[in-house]
Amino acid sequence: MKNKKVLFAIGTTLLVLGVINLLLLTYGFRDFSLQLTLMFLFALVLYPYGIYLMIRNKPSFKEESKVGDDKEDMKKMREMYESD
Repeated sequence: MKNKKVLFAIGTTLLVLGVINLLLLTYGFRDFSLQLTLMFLFALVLYPYGIYLMIRNKPSFKEESKVGDDKEDMKKMREMYESD
């Protein structure tokens, strides 16, 4: 149980640091404006969502394949890409 609390604390800290970093990147050396606020909000929502989609839809490789010049390897690769 203690491990989950530590990981939660680390995750919360990283979240706060990430939002501060995004604020600095968005508003650093610029005046406050509606366009910058929209840029901040879009980035705040879309970056985590993009990472979530990448993790959720990660391709799984069932066997190690060697890429070579012979026809068998090319046939295996073609079958692997067509099966998706």
